[in-house]
Amino acid sequence: KEAPAGLRGHIVIDESKCILCGICQKACPTGAITVDRKGRIWAIEPFRCILCDSCVRACPKQALATSPELKEIATGKYDSVHTIPDPKAATA
Repeated sequence: KEAPAGLRGHIVIDESKCILCGICQKACPTGAITVDRKGRIWAIEPFRCILCDSCVRACPKQALATSPELKEIATGKYDSVHTIPDPKAATA
């Protein structure tokens, strides 16, 4: 069955665009996003996310998007953790 138009499934991040500025974390009304600059970690708690797109609109680098695809059913809470590559390390 095809998903209806406008369906929002979950937030996805393009790790190559993320600069770990933390604006998405500040824009999130539920506190679902955590940004750790020192550890170069971006994480979201999907069960806290209300898919309001505040983080997507706030991101200055357009690193976040809303995917219409639904994830598989989970039996417990979890964090979606992403390690952001250091652009300085790639050029060295």
